[in-house]
Amino acid sequence: YRRQRQMCIRDRGYKVRMARGDGRLFLLLATDGQVYARPYFNIDGQVFYILDDVPRAASYNICNFTIPGERPLSLAMPAPPLFAQKPAAPVVRNFDGVVSTTVTVNRNLMDFYTNYPPCHWSVYAATALTAPVRGQLYPLLRAAVAGKGEREAAELLLHYLHRAFPYKTDEAQFGIERTLFAEEMYYYPYSDCEDRSILFARLVKDLLGLDVVLPVSYTHLRAHETGRMSCCSIIRRISPRRYASKAR
Repeated sequence: YRRQRQMCIRDRGYKVRMARGDGRLFLLLATDGQVYARPYFNIDGQVFYILDDVPRAASYNICNFTIPGERPLSLAMPAPPLFAQKPAAPVVRNFDGVVSTTVTVNRNLMDFYTNYPPCHWSVYAATALTAPVRGQLYPLLRAAVAGKGEREAAELLLHYLHRAFPYKTDEAQFGIERTLFAEEMYYYPYSDCEDRSILFARLVKDLLGLDVVLPVSYTHLRAHETGRMSCCSIIRRISPRRYASKAR
């Protein structure tokens, strides 16, 4: 089975290697970004990961072969993959009666996200909501922010994130550190700061048409919209890729 997968991945032009350990075969893949909590090997200056969540071997013998033109696998996923619909239970998110949303996600997509290699938060932030979820969610939120200025609209979305989504740390909910894709916020009962920041950034970008920056403070991820004023910071654009933030 892993040999067949290796051949399919190799034929697509990706950097893939095979390893044997404890009588088992392992598939090694090179990616264009860091993957967390997975065994890895540095082979000729390129990092290869065992992406399958399987027990580790005591030692590995690696078959190192190269294919002309091979390239690392990209972890970026701007558009979610399409799966057959398997509706999960509808989830209601209510912000003090001001905004109430009911969203049903695709359980098949949630399973795919659960097994996605844990990687940098920017991959999660860049992944859009699916069209069915946007169709359920965005008309209600657009109606809620209609007629409001940028700051007032952004504050409403921020309060919706803070009050309609119960908080719990990843360790308490999953037993491990885990970042959620924006759509998973309507599947799991709890979320933490980085999860809310990712969904807030997506809502501000899609509904208000504003650029968004995600500053990282130590290990804490926050979101700010880059209009004249955000809910908790003043963000001033210095150049197309540089911003200055002044806390309020």
